Amino acid sequence: MRALGPIVAVVVALAVLASASMFTVDQRQHAIVFQLGEVKDVVTKPGLHFKLPLVQNVRHFDMRILTYDDAEPLRFLTQGNRPVLVDSFVKWHIIDVRQYYVSVQGDEFRAMTRIRQTVSGTLRDELSTCCAAADSVYWFRGENIKWDLTEVVHASVVRATMDDDLSHLIRTLTALPPPKHRRHIVIMSNGGFGGIHQKLAESLKNAA
Repeated sequence: MRALGPIVAVVVALAVLASASMFTVDQRQHAIVFQLGEVKDVVTKPGLHFKLPLVQNVRHFDMRILTYDDAEPLRFLTQGNRPVLVDSFVKWHIIDVRQYYVSVQGDEFRAMTRIRQTVSGTLRDELSTCCAAADSVYWFRGENIKWDLTEVVHASVVRATMDDDLSHLIRTLTALPPPKHRRHIVIMSNGGFGGIHQKLAESLKNAA
């Protein structure tokens, strides 16, 4: 019986070593084999594969089409200068698993964050050109607007400024130098914004 002890130990050790040397890849997955933290190989074929125990480890990646569905709607201004909530979703999947790992370290949360930034930036770029026909644009951020207009203002294709003070904005518009031709001031809003329409009209009339 004592003689069987070492034999059993060797068999168990070999079984553990063999188990640590094998891994499987599902048909819906790709895998990256790492050796001492560096990418050693990319496995794209499903089935049983082998690796060096102890010095190599494996990470599996889902290659199916995934859905990015933003739980929090994005806030933007429409062409009519109306703040709207935009729900968005993106269907995406990994094409190159090595590049995916290099770009976001294989972290799905980082990938989702990058997708959100791309979607948000694209929509913001489109919204920032909605007033391209104007000579200048003045954005008024009333107290009921809780989101930041800074990025939209900076991305504007024409001269744009932002004002938090309605009285100051009206004085600014009233003090504009006389135009060579007839001036048109267009107010686009989805509300009264402190009576801006009437107050601006009165101020322009008094300054005439």
